[in-house]
Amino acid sequence: MELAIEKGKANTIGIVGLHHCGHAGRMGDYPIRAAAEGMIGIVLLNGGGRLMHPFGGSARRLPPNPIAISVPRKNGEPLLLDMTLTVVAGGKVNLKAAREEEMPEGWMIDPSGQPVFDPKALQNKPHSSAIMPLGGFQFGHKGFGLGL
Repeated sequence: MELAIEKGKANTIGIVGLHHCGHAGRMGDYPIRAAAEGMIGIVLLNGGGRLMHPFGGSARRLPPNPIAISVPRKNGEPLLLDMTLTVVAGGKVNLKAAREEEMPEGWMIDPSGQPVFDPKALQNKPHSSAIMPLGGFQFGHKGFGLGL
């Protein structure tokens, strides 16, 4: 992000691409740095594990493709949008597994479209579980469409 900021100051726009980057941590940490410099920061990740099923499907096909955007404000902290295109981030599923807690209905489904409540299925049963796209059963075409 520092390189993008440097390029932006010199050229009005600064774009940096990374290759073979499947996990970048909390995406919101990066664009807010640009906003602190009076710029709009946008960070996109297209990579990582295939965790999301297509809208109307049930098998994993897409990564969660998180997006983070930060915009400076004249008076106050920058605005920040930091989201994943699935109903829940994989890290939150892993946290449920570490705590040995069940997931709520609507986070994951099995190949027949039935809810998965065991968060350990994300890692232990990759062919028998998929995270729902943002919007869930009714509006999942939105999260899937953005991810696609």
